[in-house]
Amino acid sequence: MELVIRKLHTVDEEIHFEGTRAVEPPIRLGAVGAVIKNPYAGRYAEDLSELGEAGVQLGTMLSERLVSLMGGPDRIVAFGKGVVVGTNGEAEHGSVLIHGKDFGDTLRHAARGDMPIPSAEKLDATGATMDIPMKTKSGKYQRAHHQNFTVRVQDAPLPDEILVVLAASSGGRPHPR
Repeated sequence: MELVIRKLHTVDEEIHFEGTRAVEPPIRLGAVGAVIKNPYAGRYAEDLSELGEAGVQLGTMLSERLVSLMGGPDRIVAFGKGVVVGTNGEAEHGSVLIHGKDFGDTLRHAARGDMPIPSAEKLDATGATMDIPMKTKSGKYQRAHHQNFTVRVQDAPLPDEILVVLAASSGGRPHPR
């Protein structure tokens, strides 16, 4: 199965100041997403494995774009993934895509991480926001790296589409304590 991409979306954000204090060094948050045609929209299919397998190519492309956006794998300390399925689909379509065969491994390898990638998936209307959970990419648990990055694509997903997003951060939350 070949996935049909309608558009790619990139978000690049730097936090220089939060609360009453400067953030030194600034924390960079980035996300890359793809809006794809949902091949199962409007119909029930028992076997969704082709979607999971096709997701590996998509995961590889998005992972490479995210690592480039962030300035290389060493600039990434936390990561996450998310998916919003349009209303003519099922949440399961998105879940199979991002939890399918090796999708998460593409980001883990590209970012040189070794930890599980937190995720969020939901069925929602066009323009829905996605709060992508992020946690540390490697090493031991670091509470300061638990954060969410909100992504929204104004015209996606349409009812017969899926929005897939990978996100990363160059640091933890500003001023953790």
